[in-house]
Amino acid sequence: MTKCPVLPNPTGFPSPHAYQAKNIMEAERINLIGTTLHDLRERTVDLRRYL
Repeated sequence: MTKCPVLPNPTGFPSPHAYQAKNIMEAERINLIGTTLHDLRERTVDLRRYL
């Protein structure tokens, strides 16, 4: 996973856009984890039916 760099703005504080980009990346990661869990649940059900 590539981390989004937090670049300081002229005031010395991190840019608000850096936080927004990080939150978007976290949301995408959470969605990916949820999708993976859903897929694993379906596979588990299929395997139990098969066995």
